[in-house]
Amino acid sequence: MIKEFNHQQRLKMVGHSVLCILATAAAYVFFLMAYLFARNTFDLKWPEHLNYWIPAGLVLLVYVFGFIDLARGGGLRSYNESDLYLDFDLNSASGTVTDYYASQLTSSAYFLSQLFLCAPLQLIKVIRCSMSIINYSPDLDAELCRLLDKVTSKGKWHEASIYANQLKLLGYLINMSKIEFSPRKGVVKAA
Repeated sequence: MIKEFNHQQRLKMVGHSVLCILATAAAYVFFLMAYLFARNTFDLKWPEHLNYWIPAGLVLLVYVFGFIDLARGGGLRSYNESDLYLDFDLNSASGTVTDYYASQLTSSAYFLSQLFLCAPLQLIKVIRCSMSIINYSPDLDAELCRLLDKVTSKGKWHEASIYANQLKLLGYLINMSKIEFSPRKGVVKAA
C-alpha cells in the first residue's frame, strides 16, 4: 500500500515539475520578448548581459508574488472571478460591443496571469508531493492494512478518537485517501 502511494506521488512530482518548467520557460520567453521589444523600440543602449538578467528577475518576481498570492489562499481563478472581468450591461448595443472588445483585451491578460501563476503553483505541488512520501517498512505497511481493515469494518462514520493511540497511522491513511476524515465532527470512515 505504501509503495503504491509513493509511486503515485513520484509520478505526480514528475508531472508537476514538467508543468512548472514549461510555465517558467513561457514566462521567461514572454518577458525576454517584451524586454527586447522595449529596448529596440525606445533605442535603449543597455549592456547586452541585461538581455537575460532582466527577464530572469521578472520571472523571479512572478514566483515571489505567486507565492504571496497562494499563501493568502489565492490560486488559479476562473475568468469571472478575476479582476480582469468587466461586467458591462449587455441589454444595450453599446454595452455588448464594449464588453466584446474589452474581453478581447482582458482575456489575453488573464491568460498570461494564469500561465505565470501556474509555475509557482506547480512548484508548491511538487514540494507537497515530496513531503507526503512515506518511508516504507513492511511492519508499517502491515499496521496500515490492519487499521484500514478496522476502519472499513465499521462501515459508516464513527469517532476518530477511538484510534487515539494510532493517530500517525490514521494521518497516513487520510493522506493516502484510503479513509475520509471530517475535522469539524472528528469522525472517520473508509473511502
